[in-house]
Amino acid sequence: MPVIPFKSKPTLSSEANLAAYIEYAKLIVLTGTHGFEWNDAIWKFPRTMIRFTKLEQNRTLSKSAIPNSDQVFDHDFTEFSKAFLINSLSENPKTHIRRCFQGLQYLDAAMRTSGAKTCITKVSRVHLQAARELIAKTGSPVELGGVLQSIAQNIARHNLTTNDIALWKHGFKKKIKPDIGKLPSDESIIALAEIFGRAYTTELDDESIYLTSLTALLISAPLRISEQLWLPITLLDSDLDSTGIEQWFIKFFSSKYGHHTNKPFVSIMSGH
Repeated sequence: MPVIPFKSKPTLSSEANLAAYIEYAKLIVLTGTHGFEWNDAIWKFPRTMIRFTKLEQNRTLSKSAIPNSDQVFDHDFTEFSKAFLINSLSENPKTHIRRCFQGLQYLDAAMRTSGAKTCITKVSRVHLQAARELIAKTGSPVELGGVLQSIAQNIARHNLTTNDIALWKHGFKKKIKPDIGKLPSDESIIALAEIFGRAYTTELDDESIYLTSLTALLISAPLRISEQLWLPITLLDSDLDSTGIEQWFIKFFSSKYGHHTNKPFVSIMSGH
């Protein structure tokens, strides 16, 4: 006589919720909004490509290679991962797809390392803590920890697991002290000061004009150093704010968001 495995009511409920969660994402993909099919092995987004590969493949698998079945998530975890990415985008179009996928990789690796089946209905604090330990070895634990925490909250919010993970926290702390290695040296600061100081006594060459102009921009309106490559000729502008006070800003193209935007001046610099 065959043995029928017993499943509790909470387990059956979480499995039904997971099926509905995945089905909803499939319907979104079916509309053609993203330009790929649900069963495609590779999903290409405007700014990144997702192959649903396991964490250990990050360093060994070529970016142009098509992964085999041993290199990707198992079927159940792939289905959830796809649904999580699509539903997250549906809720927030500015979702960082690559970062979300990295969080999923760490969760998958933690569940496999602990010997558990990578089924989302079984996710527990033990798996999240194991994923945290893996993330702790990376160079950006706060960011990845935040993603992992968001994944846990998403799973709990949609009742996809029977375990209590809604209040789990990654526990990483942002560095209070700046990374000395990322700060300019005293010599470079003194060199810039000397260039600024010569502006009143001698004519600056093109390189010095570029350096002083860029430094003035970064002091006035902090931005990524790469964004100075996208500055228009007419970058300086002003407008009245909601209180009728004139506010100055620079116009530039944001490579992160893919459109032109404005960067307000620091108030203390706007009058210079």
